[in-house]
Amino acid sequence: MKQASILASLLLSTLVLSACASTPTVSAPEDKGPSFSRPMAEPLTREYRACTIDTDCVLAQNGCCDCANGGEDIAIYRDQVAAFTARFECHGCTEIGGDCGRGAITCENKLCTYRESAR
Repeated sequence: MKQASILASLLLSTLVLSACASTPTVSAPEDKGPSFSRPMAEPLTREYRACTIDTDCVLAQNGCCDCANGGEDIAIYRDQVAAFTARFECHGCTEIGGDCGRGAITCENKLCTYRESAR
C-alpha cells in the first residue's frame, strides 16, 4: 500500500511539473525606450532612417508639435513612422502655426534626410 501511495505522489508531482512547464508565460510589452516630448537628438533618430533609395523615405514630425511649434521636420524610413511617432508622449502644442514640410526628402549615405528649401 505504501508503494502505491508513493507512486501516486510521484505521478501527481510529475503531472504538476509538466503542467507548469507548458504554461505559457506572458511577457511584458517590449520596451521602446524613453519617451520624448521635444525633438529626438539626431543620433537617436538614425535607427528610424535607414534607407536604400529616395522612395524609402517619408516626411515625419520629430517631436510632439510641428516645425512651427517646437518640433522639427524629419525624413524617416516609411515602415518606421509608427514606431518613431510612438516614442513621443504629447500633451499639446502652442498652435503658433507656420510653413512646414516644404523641403526635399532623399536617401543620402543610407539615411533618410530632410533638407529645408531655401526661402
